[in-house]
Amino acid sequence: MKKTRLLIFFIIFLIILAPSVFADDVSDKITSSIDKELEDFKNSLPDEVIEFLPNDVFKGDFSALLSDSLSVSSFWELIISYLFSGIDRVLKFFASILVLILISSIFATLSTNFSSGAVKNTFHICSTLCISITVFNICISICEMVSSYLNTLTGVMGAFSPIMTAMYIMSGNISSATVGNASILLFISIVDGFLVVMMLPLVKVCMAFSCFNFIGGKHFGTLPKIIKTTFTSVTVFIMSIFMFVFSFKNVLSQGVDSLSIKTARFAISSFVPIVGASINDALRTVSTSISFIKSSCGIIAIIAIAVIMLPLIIFLFLNKLSFGILGSVSKMVGCEEQGSILEEASSICTFLLTLVCCTCVLFIFALTLFIKSSVEVGV
Repeated sequence: MKKTRLLIFFIIFLIILAPSVFADDVSDKITSSIDKELEDFKNSLPDEVIEFLPNDVFKGDFSALLSDSLSVSSFWELIISYLFSGIDRVLKFFASILVLILISSIFATLSTNFSSGAVKNTFHICSTLCISITVFNICISICEMVSSYLNTLTGVMGAFSPIMTAMYIMSGNISSATVGNASILLFISIVDGFLVVMMLPLVKVCMAFSCFNFIGGKHFGTLPKIIKTTFTSVTVFIMSIFMFVFSFKNVLSQGVDSLSIKTARFAISSFVPIVGASINDALRTVSTSISFIKSSCGIIAIIAIAVIMLPLIIFLFLNKLSFGILGSVSKMVGCEEQGSILEEASSICTFLLTLVCCTCVLFIFALTLFIKSSVEVGV
């Protein structure tokens, strides 16, 4: 009888002292614990990304992502604005090269009036050199722009990495935190140390070989194409291996974390039946709040990647289209060598576009795994 009274008193005492757990309260506490990481992430973002996202997002109000400012129409408006901006920039290159093509065509026509082969050859070399130097400088500026955008992207992902680690740990994904952080940092190093460093020299070499091909008698053959194809294949292969390893490690780490959480829940429920049930309910509430915050942070990072890289992708595509049209026009007016150089420039834009798209896809893939990762804490 005495034991029964003590047990009842103990239960009442726990009920009185047990705090109420609400999702909003938990969400506020979790958000406040990553305020510094969110602020660092915000500081790494370009101004256009901050302007596109709702202001309250970086203050912890993730429900602002559901506002009309992120509707389908807003994304279309963004794409259209980038498209017109890209067309305006590409038209300047297009006009300057078109003028050179017309001048080359006139020189080629005038050279037919001279019987001397040396004079004809001089006209041909001068016109080809003018277009080659112009296209070479444009390709180098495009490549430098790609490097700058990739550096911005890796800086943003580097700033987001602490948020990923913190959210993994808060949600009980201890193993996933180690795997995810190490994988993201490794891929950032690959992009900075491999793509960005090697891209500009390769573009210079390919354009130089192409110019020598059409000015000096095609001594290098298809070597530029072989270089671009080899580098693209190696890059895609490295990224594929990275995605494969990251995928199965992420799945296995989630399994390990789920097993650990379920073992702890079983122990608590078995040895402390009443309190254990309360703890399990609290864990489910906390897990739901963390899952919402983690998904919101991942979506913000994906939107940031899209807003950062969309203008570059559109610009590369427009340049590829521009060089292709100019190459066709050049061959139509009888400037075969100049048209081949312009087609090589179009091929280089395709090469850069492939590398940029592969990088964006892999980062988005990693963020999608981050959003989808979860540990089962309740039944």
